[in-house]
Amino acid sequence: MLVLLLVFALIALIDFGPLVRKKSRRGMIGFLTLFTPALILAILLRNKSEVPSLLQAVDNFFKALGFSY
Repeated sequence: MLVLLLVFALIALIDFGPLVRKKSRRGMIGFLTLFTPALILAILLRNKSEVPSLLQAVDNFFKALGFSY
């Protein structure tokens, strides 16, 4: 778990640092939009938690709207 967090911290320092220095608001939002779910998913998978299928949720959403295939 510690290695996982260190790797994500290293990635954040390498990629997020220049965005902060350039004050790139759109870049920071884009980075955090991708980085945060990836970190959460990695922690859940590392802890052997059951991660629900996104495809199944999308399928249920379309069925609720009346679309099916």
